[in-house]
Amino acid sequence: MPPLASEDPIVLTAADAQSIVVRLRHRARLDLFRRCPVQAVVAAGTDFRRAFDHARILIRSWEAMDRLPPSNPQGHFGAALTAKLDPVFKAMAGP
Repeated sequence: MPPLASEDPIVLTAADAQSIVVRLRHRARLDLFRRCPVQAVVAAGTDFRRAFDHARILIRSWEAMDRLPPSNPQGHFGAALTAKLDPVFKAMAGP
């Protein structure tokens, strides 16, 4: 993630660097990140960071139920893009 991290992008990964090999051996685990309702949480008016934190909790609980080692999804939230999106999320959240 460090090469992609800067002020501008929001970067989300399904696993940390140490978990990549484990995830490839457990193809079904790739679906955990896709199953996560990040889009639904964002649509409800929360920001990407909170949605991602919620997704990490869900993924960890699914991994624990399946007795899989944690994949530890990673997120980088560039300050410039986050600042531009904040008013959008606040407007979506309502009064």
